[in-house]
Amino acid sequence: MGKVRTWGIGCGGGTALVAGACTTAWFATRPPTLVDARPRSADGLLVVDVAVVDVVTGRVLDHQDVRIEGETIVSVDAHTPGGSAEEVVDGSGAYLVPGLIDAHCHVLSGSAAPGRPNLPDPDLNFARLLYSGVTTVFDPGSDPDAIFSFRSELAAESRLGPSIFAAGPIFTAPGGHPVPMLRQFVPGPLQDLFIGRLTRQLAAPEDAAPAVDALVPLEPDFIKVAIDHLPSDAPRIAPDVAAALVDAAGARGLRTVAHIGTLDDARTAVDVGASAWIHGVYKERIPDAAIGELADAHIPMVPTMVVFKSYAELGRGGYTPTPLEQAVAPPELFESWSDPTLADAVPDSIADYLAMLRDQRATALDNVGRLHTAGVTLLAGSDSQAGMLPGPSLHRELALLHEAGLPPIEVLRSATVHSARFLSGQDDPPFGVVAAGKRADLLLLDADPLTHIDALGQIRTVILRGRVLDRTPWP
Repeated sequence: MGKVRTWGIGCGGGTALVAGACTTAWFATRPPTLVDARPRSADGLLVVDVAVVDVVTGRVLDHQDVRIEGETIVSVDAHTPGGSAEEVVDGSGAYLVPGLIDAHCHVLSGSAAPGRPNLPDPDLNFARLLYSGVTTVFDPGSDPDAIFSFRSELAAESRLGPSIFAAGPIFTAPGGHPVPMLRQFVPGPLQDLFIGRLTRQLAAPEDAAPAVDALVPLEPDFIKVAIDHLPSDAPRIAPDVAAALVDAAGARGLRTVAHIGTLDDARTAVDVGASAWIHGVYKERIPDAAIGELADAHIPMVPTMVVFKSYAELGRGGYTPTPLEQAVAPPELFESWSDPTLADAVPDSIADYLAMLRDQRATALDNVGRLHTAGVTLLAGSDSQAGMLPGPSLHRELALLHEAGLPPIEVLRSATVHSARFLSGQDDPPFGVVAAGKRADLLLLDADPLTHIDALGQIRTVILRGRVLDRTPWP
């Protein structure tokens, strides 16, 4: 097979597609084992003398002992010398926070640059996420059979990786986003297959309930609807069809998240009853008068600023990998992201879109900052896909949230308790907090994340469901 151009675009510009049409991959040999889980301790795990960050109150509790039995935290108490367990983790001088949550991550995407052979490796994606301290993800657009199968295997611990929430296919208008992107970049013989697996195209309100019913046996966690024009001349789902979809999902106990790009998209999502904005308003400045209106909707937003920054900068040279990125991938991958010949694989309509992303970057950041100030709950999501690394890309998103004006505690909350509350649908979620009774997904950090936001990348130890992970960087 000759060279196949696949962009593997995620919800920022298409859908997370499994580009299995390629017969080549970045790596001639199997990548190294980045993480390995120790057996769960029969007599418990004890993290001793650690500073626990309470993400709900914003306080740091010094000199605490955190006892774990099975997958669950059973106590958080003042340190007592001589505490014992089968396995002890020394927390002295470290800070303990909940495992991070990526509220928008396409775990079935490859990380090669758009236009390059892009063979995804889900297990490598899972390892990169765990190495980076990401213990839970929401995948809002993937092949339903594949993503829900992985979700079950990870929950059963027959596969090592984060806990997954997933939506499956993207509901859209006939010919709406992401269909044009798939037509543009997926090889001809595979187009209809990919479109059929990754989208559900609704022409009329009466199409909504049967389409949801067909998905219900797979037990999706959410329904995803595209309320956006990508490219700008693509059809947009009619409001009455979107409303029928939200109603059908709600009648079956499912919430709907809405992909948006403009203020009009955001308003439509509110009008039809969506439960969250995915991507936020990134194509234009939100007028000051409309900021309060969006805040009054009382639904969260996942800005995914890093994916737009990534796409806008691909092929423009000078990509500088972070320490976490260097720890989970080879240098030639980052060099490829800077290759100026990437522009050869970009059609004019996509080039215009990328130019818009560059032009609107400051505006999008400003929108996020003003919405946060007005009281909109922000959830951290990377939209990790082609040209990005799952795991490290979330840390880049956290840095952008801080750049947009969020203080460190709010950045941390966006990737822990706020996202946990939304995904679980519970005000007191079963994960995302360091407290008795919660799932033992934890990060031991070498610095205070409430003082330095980059401390979230200074990871000493990852604990996944009560199991300590051994982390080995890329050689």
